[in-house]
Amino acid sequence: MRLSLCITITVGIVVSGNSSLPSSAYAWGNEGHETVGAVADHLVTAKAKTELAKLLHNGETLSKVSIWADCAKGYCGKLTKEMQTFVDANPRHHNYHYTDIPFQKTKYEPDAVGSDPDDVVHILQQAIATLQHHNQTAENPHKFTDRQGLLLLVHMVGDVHQPLHVGSAYMSHEDEYIVPQSAHDVTSGDAEATDGANCLKIGSRALHSYWDSNAVKYGMRRAGAATPSDYAEYLISKYPATIHESGSMASWPTRWADETLKLSHEAYKNVAPGEREEDQDHHAHCHWKWPVSVPQDYARVASTDAEKALVAAGKRLALVLNTIWP
Repeated sequence: MRLSLCITITVGIVVSGNSSLPSSAYAWGNEGHETVGAVADHLVTAKAKTELAKLLHNGETLSKVSIWADCAKGYCGKLTKEMQTFVDANPRHHNYHYTDIPFQKTKYEPDAVGSDPDDVVHILQQAIATLQHHNQTAENPHKFTDRQGLLLLVHMVGDVHQPLHVGSAYMSHEDEYIVPQSAHDVTSGDAEATDGANCLKIGSRALHSYWDSNAVKYGMRRAGAATPSDYAEYLISKYPATIHESGSMASWPTRWADETLKLSHEAYKNVAPGEREEDQDHHAHCHWKWPVSVPQDYARVASTDAEKALVAAGKRLALVLNTIWP
């Protein structure tokens, strides 16, 4: 599960957020995911667009369907029939959006502490295999349809580039960051999980939620972008370099997670935890919460890192689709 409360952070300042938002919202926020989709909409080839039109409904774009996987959690109101069918067949779909690798690590390992057979790396691999082989493969154990594979791919490429959806903090009894050596360290309480920094609090707000939405919104304001489409055009212009990948597409999600772990290290850099407090609300499965302080320039640095991650995610989404449909 990922809990995300909308907060507003200016440089060195934390102010109250929008309490009307659901207690569990979107990784990158809907603006972030829609930006990723909009970047890919600009970069997919004519051949890929033709094939996408067979899977997308009338009027849908990659940007518009980018939050489908979050809406399937119930965040957008009543589930559509299509969403309900997906949820019924995928009872662990909440787990598909993240992995909780200790942020100090440099590599994602499928059997490491914090990984899961249904984590974002595995689901991305399965979504790609689904579109490559049209559901006729052992690499698709959830039996995703081609359309489900696409909807998951569009969303999860964004998720795997969000630093706190890949790198998580674990806390020692001394309230310091620690790297668990085994799952037993976590289950025994020798290392306390923070649920992707949802249990790390800036005031009353979660550090995770800053990266979910405010890093994107701050970047959009700096760019003068009113919509995700505007922001996508700005990012493509600002970061024109073409992204290349080598090897099998099955290896690409792991490589992306490795890169995001580096960004996770930066996201936690100089974020100083205080003494733990009991979490009376138990949000995000947190028994404890840790107040944290962040550097004065955290908002500026984070928004810059976030925009680089967003445009990379959009370019990689387009690359996957253009490779599947050359």
